Amino acid sequence: MFSNFYNITPTEISGGLILFNLLLTFVLEMIIIYVYKKTRHGLSYSESFIFTLIIIGVLGSAIMMAVQNNVIGAIAIFGAFTIIRFRSILKETSDLAYIFFALVVGIAVGLNHYPLALITTGFLSLLIYLFHRFGFGTVSDSFDFLLIINAEKDFDIKMTDEYLDKRVARRELLHAKYFADDTKEISMSFLLNDDISPTEISDHLNSIKSVRTVEIMTGRNTSEF
Repeated sequence: MFSNFYNITPTEISGGLILFNLLLTFVLEMIIIYVYKKTRHGLSYSESFIFTLIIIGVLGSAIMMAVQNNVIGAIAIFGAFTIIRFRSILKETSDLAYIFFALVVGIAVGLNHYPLALITTGFLSLLIYLFHRFGFGTVSDSFDFLLIINAEKDFDIKMTDEYLDKRVARRELLHAKYFADDTKEISMSFLLNDDISPTEISDHLNSIKSVRTVEIMTGRNTSEF
């Protein structure tokens, strides 16, 4: 049973099979990238990350074809990968999952496990799309914007009650922070009525003399950038 376990001779693979595996890996990686672009959250989108997914997937396939049953070669390649250090920081935790997604598909194709690669790509892509489509994992649907107001000390948030009540479906005061230069910062989460745009809220608040700056950010699909 273990006669080929320590096989150190190269495994012969035809050039046609190598080319087919690499092309199939590329096609499946393009499907992964399409799903990634359609469901991407946040502002930290990077074009280089797209190239990374393709390269990782194709390299994973090539590595598995090179290694095949050669355990010693596999250990050597694993040791080489351990000295690699990535200098860029992934903004979204889902980006790391996409890297593993691309790598697993490439490995499966490289080992000639075509049903595994095809089914994994189709099933996981559909799962990701459904999660994105129906907002799975969203903490709350009650609020979709975050409002931050920097104003002078004589500003009172109650001055905006009448205006906001007609344009906001729900709102909640998150915190009020006071500074030594007699200014204050007030943050509020809110859900707009369907016919109201956030710029309308921002323009109105900026027209108040005691308000210095107004910042409105979306409460969903946002990451640090």
